[in-house]
Amino acid sequence: MIRSVLSTYLLFGVRTCMPLLLLPILSHRVGRDEFGVVLAVQSLGLLGSVLTEYGFHYAAARELGLANDGHDIARIVSRTFFSQLLLAALTLIIVGLSALLTPVLSASPVAIVSAILIAVATGLAPVWYFRGVGKASWAIAIEAFGQFVALGLMFCLVRAPRDAPLAMSFMAIGPCCSFVLGYAITLRRGVAILRVRMSDVLSELRAVFSLFLVRAGSSFYTVAAIWITALLSSTNQVAYYGVASKLGGLLVALYQPVSHVMVPRAARLAQEAPGLLRREAVRWGSCMVVFGLIVVAIIHAVIAPVISLALGDDMRPAIAVAEVLSWVCVTAALKEAASCFYLIPYRQDRLMSASVIAAGLLNLGLAYVLVPAKGAMGMAWSRLICELFIVVVFLAFAIFGAMDWRRTSPRPVVD
Repeated sequence: MIRSVLSTYLLFGVRTCMPLLLLPILSHRVGRDEFGVVLAVQSLGLLGSVLTEYGFHYAAARELGLANDGHDIARIVSRTFFSQLLLAALTLIIVGLSALLTPVLSASPVAIVSAILIAVATGLAPVWYFRGVGKASWAIAIEAFGQFVALGLMFCLVRAPRDAPLAMSFMAIGPCCSFVLGYAITLRRGVAILRVRMSDVLSELRAVFSLFLVRAGSSFYTVAAIWITALLSSTNQVAYYGVASKLGGLLVALYQPVSHVMVPRAARLAQEAPGLLRREAVRWGSCMVVFGLIVVAIIHAVIAPVISLALGDDMRPAIAVAEVLSWVCVTAALKEAASCFYLIPYRQDRLMSASVIAAGLLNLGLAYVLVPAKGAMGMAWSRLICELFIVVVFLAFAIFGAMDWRRTSPRPVVD
């Protein structure tokens, strides 16, 4: 398993570096204000992708990890694909209307269409399939391919502020390439797409609804934060928060390879060896927290010269925002450990959904108060407060669950 995690991290590091290269390209070539608009388009698109993805990234991966044969895999893949296809139609409408209601996006048809394409293509990408069959590194490589295409197009063709619509379009082309490549490989591996009844699709959506609520709630204090800033503040504040959150978010995302590898394995250990799962939870959770503290120290040491040199002096207000958001690296470690090693394997979906929805609503309330007054810094403090709230709740669930394991060694419910 350690070898799997390390190989996944190697590819993940490549994928992580490419979006970092976009920041100086866009900041210098399209200018601060247009840069803020491009980030708002991407944020709205990623928020919309949560509806299409619907929690299947965890649910389908979990079920594939427990699949016994090729027919089970084909059944899971088919139900997931058609469920997401139905959700994609709804996503198109909701994201389009949201873009029309966003002042900085409503006047640009390119911005609206780009946000829709990002939402649908990102949500439909079969990341869950590769995670579920133990090929998490493949999923990362496919995402990296789309990012490489987008980066190459921007580097070659985006030259000035007038090219901001091109940058939005290229931002959407990347996820589209990843979606097409992902399903091409899935079908190439011999996975059959079976006919699925509408009743089966609706049943699948009902079964995953609680996980969707978790994803939707968390999105309102993560990927949606840039778009919320665009609704409540100016484009330059969007750029400041966008830069800080992108730098911090890419580092937080370094926890994902562990969760990608561990979710299918943890589901099996919860069923077969709860004691071993407890030991792995302590080992991996401790490593993730230590890594988070190291990242915080590095960010505070280097963020000022990095932003000044790479993005220019007009982006210096993003430094203080990035320092506040750096502590999310620690809260994310605790949150990932609790969810991957207890909440998801033991199907505590309702507990997760209730706590994360509460955090999402808390963020909306805090943002409504703090962002108009403090701009990007207000959004950063709102995000950090919500992260602390969710960590306290998740750890409480995990600790009490661990006590119950020691007393009774319960076996999880497996469909």
